[in-house]
Formats: sequence, C-alpha cells, structure tokens
Amino acid sequence: MISTVEKFINTRQLLKPGDKIAVAVSGGPDSTALLLVLHQLAKRYRWTLLAAHVNYHARGADSDRDEKFVRQLSSRLKLPVVVTQARLDVAGSGFEERARDFRYAFFRDLVERGRVNKIAVAHTADDQAETIVLNMLRGSGLRGAAGMPVARDLIIRPLLAVRRSALQRWLAAGRQSYRRDRSNRDLHFQRNWIRWRLLPYLRHQDKNFDSRLVQAGRAFGRAADYLERQALRQLRLLKISEQKNYTKYLLKPFLEQPEILQGEMVRALLGRRDITRQHIREVLAVLEKNESGKRKAFKGREIIRQKSAFICRHLPVFPALVSRRKIAD
Repeated sequence: MISTVEKFINTRQLLKPGDKIAVAVSGGPDSTALLLVLHQLAKRYRWTLLAAHVNYHARGADSDRDEKFVRQLSSRLKLPVVVTQARLDVAGSGFEERARDFRYAFFRDLVERGRVNKIAVAHTADDQAETIVLNMLRGSGLRGAAGMPVARDLIIRPLLAVRRSALQRWLAAGRQSYRRDRSNRDLHFQRNWIRWRLLPYLRHQDKNFDSRLVQAGRAFGRAADYLERQALRQLRLLKISEQKNYTKYLLKPFLEQPEILQGEMVRALLGRRDITRQHIREVLAVLEKNESGKRKAFKGREIIRQKSAFICRHLPVFPALVSRRKIAD
C-alpha cells in the first residue's frame, strides 16, 4: 500500500519535499489509512503533517467518539491535530453539501493562516465511481461526469487510484482500528443508494465497470478542460470593466455564443464545480429575458442583467463562519 500511494503521488506530482500537509481525518477507514500512509512517508520527503478534523455533532455521542479517536491516533503518531466544531442543521435539506462547504472553508482557513500549503483528502477509487454516477444523475454536465480531479488548487487526493477494500485489508493486516459511521448505510442518502445498490448491480453486470467508468471520466475531463479554456477566453474578450466586487460583461456577444459555451461561461462566472444544468438554465433565463435589473444568486455570486450588459457580483460567503467556529490545536 505504501509503495502504491508513493508511486501515485510522485507520478502525479501531488507533493514535493518539504510540503506542509493537512490530512483531513474523519476517523473512518479511508482517512485513517491516508494519515498512516503519509506519516510513514513523511520523514523520507521531509513533509510536515497535521491532522484536521471536523466534528459536525450530527450523530450525538458517536461524533464525539470520532473526534476522540482522531485525537488519540494523532497523539500516538506524535502529530498535531486541529479540530473545528460545526453546528449544522442535520434535519434540513442539503446537509451533505453544507457540511462539505463548511469543511473546505475550514481547510482554506488553515492555508490562509500559514499552517499548511496542501490539503490531503482520502477519496478512493470507489468514491470516484460514486461521484461520477451521482453527478450524471444530477445533471452536472461534462465537468461533473469527469469526477474529482486528482489535484485542484491546494487539494490533493493521493488515494484516488486505490480501492476501498484494499485499504481495509491493509488496515486489518496492521491491526489498525477505525471508526464506522452508521449513516453511511442510510439509503435515504443518494450517494449511499448508489454505493450499496446501484454500483454493485452494475459491477455484477460488467466486472470491468469501474475501469470503463474511469476511462470515460478522463475523456469527459479532457473535453471539459477544453471548454473551460474557451469559456475563459471568451469572458476575457467580453469584459467591459472590473471593480473590486464585480465585473461587467457585454451581453449581446455572450448570447451569440453556442449554447454549450454559454453554459461553460456561466459555470466559470459562478466559480463553482457543483452547479447543475438547472442552475445554468436559471442564469441563462435571466440573461435572455429582456428585463433590466433581473438577477440570480448562487453561492457567493450574483448575475445581474442590464440593458446591454450584465454584471457578475461577488457576495460574501460564510460571513460568520470563522467567528462562530471554535478551533482547537
């Protein structure tokens, strides 16, 4: 396992000697394995590690036991641990998405404070398959069908080529315990239904399903990368002016672009990878309707139609996140 992950890291150039890495550790098997693997490689590459954990308090005492496990594991490995407490409405819709947004804001904060320059997350090959299928079902377009990138910005995924079952066998061989999240079996969550119902059926029908899916994802990714480059190029050409919190673009030339490129330009304007075709249609409806002042907001960005132009305005995201969050080292 160690050599497999090491080779993947070096081949994909995910890390360099001397990097300071925050390892996202939930206490589950995947993140526990990631922390142990990177810890065993750290001395060779002069990496500095810390464990980063979010306690969502979503499962009562079990959440606290997860935190305790991560603290004890980090102590045994003589690694610093950073824990943040999140109080999110578990009963509300979109809990997983809100939890992810909180988690990545936490990671960004660690980078901005100079604690780390890389964030390692424990997504596996199984997670990649689940993500591709989930994004297809949600209508996320080419970018979603490409799945998760091995690296983007400061986020790296060193386990993306490793199957979850292989990690669990490796942990068992080393008699390493880990935490089990019972909510991962709850089929009310769409990802869990994909994991425990849909993917086993597809794998039964085709034993090479995962490799075919990954190959398709790579092809989708190359197409999405090309469209993204073209979209950014067009936006630069259409830019009228840029201020601190907003940018103004020409409207008519935008509406003359092919539909697929309009969609990619909207995706670039919103600055999000998780928007769906429905979100894009809603923004395009605002721009196409001959009504000045119409607007559409989505997670930190707002599109405002004017007579012959449109504005992309930046909105504050998580305005009270840092002030409400308690971080403990």
